[in-house]
Amino acid sequence: WNLDRSDNGRARAVQSGRLETYDLFCGAGGFTTGAEAAGYDVVFACDMNEEALETHRRNHPHTRHMQCELPHAELPLPSDGRPYHLHASPPCQKFSKVNQKGRKEGDKDHAGRMVEWYIDYALASTATSWTMEQVARPDVVAIVERKRLLSNRAFTYAVFDFEELGVPQTRRRLIAGSPRLVARLLRARETER
Repeated sequence: WNLDRSDNGRARAVQSGRLETYDLFCGAGGFTTGAEAAGYDVVFACDMNEEALETHRRNHPHTRHMQCELPHAELPLPSDGRPYHLHASPPCQKFSKVNQKGRKEGDKDHAGRMVEWYIDYALASTATSWTMEQVARPDVVAIVERKRLLSNRAFTYAVFDFEELGVPQTRRRLIAGSPRLVARLLRARETER
């Protein structure tokens, strides 16, 4: 499915053979670029940062964009039963060791609440599959593990060195989401070395 905007700019679902994907906290579009290269159809992206969203819009003009602050926005996820993938990269700068000077009291707690909110949101959604990318700091791993146990292990996570997956960067990231997808990444890491 994808969104056809030929009808006076209004979106309507049409079958395309590519899985419809929604990118929350999209930033400038790293996930969207990778998802499209992998054969997904990113139909929606949102972020509260106007400059990042404008960069995303220029690089992905076919995607519907929305500037909003999560979790307060109502998102246009499908409600008609069609399959879709949900992805989020909640802001990680407040967890970073590098950003300690710019951090205000409460910033790290807010970032943790965004991770928790997204996991709850993804689990409650009707998404066929979902993923979340986040820094692999011990405090983030603790939040994700607690949410995993509270959900009766409805999702899983793993920590990856992205360069082992063929991504041209040397960052360690936590990927959480649908167990089948995380298992595929673990297999890819082992076979792609």
